[in-house]
Amino acid sequence: APEVRRRRLIRTPDLAGFRRALAERALAGEPFSALRRALLLPTQAAIALFRRTLESESARRGAAAFVVPELLTREGFLNRLHRSIDNAPRLLTRFERDVLMARAAAAAAARTRMPGAPFDLRPGLIAEMIALYDELRRRQRTVRRFAAVLFEELGGARDLDRGSESLIHQTSFLAFAFLGYERGVASSGALDEHGLRRLVLGRPDAFPFDHVLIGVGDHPSDPRGLWPADFDLLGRL
Repeated sequence: APEVRRRRLIRTPDLAGFRRALAERALAGEPFSALRRALLLPTQAAIALFRRTLESESARRGAAAFVVPELLTREGFLNRLHRSIDNAPRLLTRFERDVLMARAAAAAAARTRMPGAPFDLRPGLIAEMIALYDELRRRQRTVRRFAAVLFEELGGARDLDRGSESLIHQTSFLAFAFLGYERGVASSGALDEHGLRRLVLGRPDAFPFDHVLIGVGDHPSDPRGLWPADFDLLGRL
């Protein structure tokens, strides 16, 4: 029978118990089983500290040597998934994403029925547009759904509230810019993290781990934590 993959929540009373529980599970089983185990931590500094915790725990057990599982941040985990897929399209750099979003924003502002951009398209605002787009997708929301919900909420007040007209303008602009960005990513032949998730879900056979330990909180309780789309990805895999 095929192995049943389960999700398990481990409760601990304090931070020391949390570290101990992670260390016990990181070192569990046959030594070489750690080669297909990943542990997600919030920062590179946390990874360096936890590596020392594993060394101390291994020495306490009297082990002459041990195999370290892959210790990864959220970004490192996504990059590791990308490397696991043969002939995968490359990942876009942040600069390339900025260029694609700036191009899409300029095209949205130039649309016939669009009264220009609702704000100056400075580099800092382009970065904020990418951050908003990423948050929508990480919360498993599509651009069209984002626009539809806001239009529904703002439509009734359009004739009574001048501020609503401005928000409708902003929503229209952002929706067209985000859709243009998605078309730009598709035509580039490369991937952003959202395209990578789709690719990974289409190739579950390439998933490089049998066991994933999550030692980081969820977003927004931890700004470096996992998003709903990340938990969905892990649950499906």
